[in-house]
Amino acid sequence: MLEVDKKSEEIYFKEELIKECEKLPNKIKISLEKGKSINKDWNNSNKLNSIINDCINIEKNINDINLINEAIKKYKNYNDSDFEFYIKDEDEINLFLEKIKNIGCLTADGNENSLLENSLIITKKEEVELINSWISKNKHIKYKLLYRATRDGDTLNDYHSKCDNASPILVIGKTPKGYIFGGYTTINLSYDKYNNKYESDNEAFVFSLNQKKKFAPKDNSRSIGFIRGYCIIFGNGSNSLQIENDILTSKKHWSNPNGSYGNNLNLTENQEFSISELEVFHINF
Repeated sequence: MLEVDKKSEEIYFKEELIKECEKLPNKIKISLEKGKSINKDWNNSNKLNSIINDCINIEKNINDINLINEAIKKYKNYNDSDFEFYIKDEDEINLFLEKIKNIGCLTADGNENSLLENSLIITKKEEVELINSWISKNKHIKYKLLYRATRDGDTLNDYHSKCDNASPILVIGKTPKGYIFGGYTTINLSYDKYNNKYESDNEAFVFSLNQKKKFAPKDNSRSIGFIRGYCIIFGNGSNSLQIENDILTSKKHWSNPNGSYGNNLNLTENQEFSISELEVFHINF
């Protein structure tokens, strides 16, 4: 649209300048020729008045020339200028394009598909629909981004300042090798740096998006926890999915393939793994 607007403006501007420039030479020529006869017609009041008017017109024409020269100068500057849009983060561009693709998409039950608002990890419609089906098969789900490690900071305090006292929440992580995993809980927990907290949540689960599977806890008594030095834990102790402090710089995040949520989970490439991004969403039904 900018290019079309620019082109039409160029053509219109050029035509107007040409029209004005074509008029001026004849106007000035006529005025100067009349001016040459000023000496012999000095005593002829009628001709003198006409010549004076012509002289005034010459001055006006010179002003017109100056205005046109200014317009030409501006036109050249305008014509040489570049029109560019700058979006600092390439991920934002990709996210925007994915959202455009998903406008008007419908889920199987005919409701509008709720994208994970502003997620840089999950942007495909089919992935969102899969997670929706894991959380609830008959409720319309809306997601609100509470926390992103690359945006809000990756320390323990950064995480808890955004995520505490929110429920239910969906936690989504991504490893540098492209494994996408996470967990869901309806429990509202606030972090206590002096005490460990475990809760039972019969709706909690962990998932692997690469496997397209979710896993419910085998031992529901400690399905979710906030533990000293950790952001969040799904499961019991070492038999769990653990997101540790210093999310993006730590390599100690732990996923036990034979833990509290079942055997052979393989949520990530290894039991101990790094995270390139972590997002937490608050869910409304």
